[in-house]
Amino acid sequence: EHLPGFNDSQVWYLVSENTTISYIPRAIFERFHNLNLMTLVNVQLREIRPENFFNCDQLGSIFLDHNLLQTIPAGTFSACRGLFFLSLQQNSLSSISLFAFQGLRELFMLLLNENNLSEIMPQVFSQLPSLLTLELMYNQMSTLPLDFFDYLPKLMVLDLTNNQISLLHQNVFRNAPQLFGLFLGGNRLTFIDTPVFHPLTDLEYLHLDHNSITGIHPFAFQTLGTVFRLKIDNNQIDRLDARTFNAMTNLTEVDLSGNRLSTLPSELFKSEKLKLLDLSSNLISQLDSNLFTDNVNLEGLALNDNRLTRINPETLRPLTKLNELSIERNEISELYDDTFLN
Repeated sequence: EHLPGFNDSQVWYLVSENTTISYIPRAIFERFHNLNLMTLVNVQLREIRPENFFNCDQLGSIFLDHNLLQTIPAGTFSACRGLFFLSLQQNSLSSISLFAFQGLRELFMLLLNENNLSEIMPQVFSQLPSLLTLELMYNQMSTLPLDFFDYLPKLMVLDLTNNQISLLHQNVFRNAPQLFGLFLGGNRLTFIDTPVFHPLTDLEYLHLDHNSITGIHPFAFQTLGTVFRLKIDNNQIDRLDARTFNAMTNLTEVDLSGNRLSTLPSELFKSEKLKLLDLSSNLISQLDSNLFTDNVNLEGLALNDNRLTRINPETLRPLTKLNELSIERNEISELYDDTFLN
């Protein structure tokens, strides 16, 4: 029933959460021809088929999160040609048919987080020429196929946080120069080699935190001059070459906390735009007096939980804009009178 003056053609949103709807009834699309958004979240939905979706040209967004879906058959959403947002998070998806997304040429965001996907054939994305964001967090992906980006000409954000990726092929990003954000935290990477990231000349966000990285090639980041947020925290890095960040002149945030660094090369960070630097929870015992020469705009510096025994006043001298400094839980027994003169 509708409120007085309203009818089925004026129903744009259908939302059902925390109930039981094991299948999608045909009556939904038979009655509501102008449906723009469908949300069926935590309704114990077990399967979806192409016949479930018809007469849905107006449908722009579908949320089928937190259900019991195990696979996406071919052509499931092919009748929903205006779809631009599709969320299938928190299901039990272990496979996706090669033509599951057939007809979705306008789709720009696809969320597949928290499923059981161990691999996806790149051809699955061949019908998604407009896709901008692909999220695959908390799955079981162990690798990225060499041709993963061949069918994703516009992809700007790829989130693979908390998978099982241990190795990246050196040419895997060759067809992804437009990538804006790459999130690889919580995987099993052990070394960042060159030239894996070299094609990513427009990248602005790079997250490599919570892996098992022991080293970074000195030129691994040499083409990443546009990156401004870099996270490499919670790895096993014990040394960095002085050239590692030379080309990253737009960095504003760097997180290297939770590694095994004992020393840092002079002038390691070349970016004058650097504002936040986290070096906490390492094994650093001393700081080079020229370490922060170029970082005149640094506002926050975390050095807590290291092994510092003293701080040379010259080290902090360039940091005239520093307003937050953490040095607790070190081994400092005394400070020079002019340590914080600026």
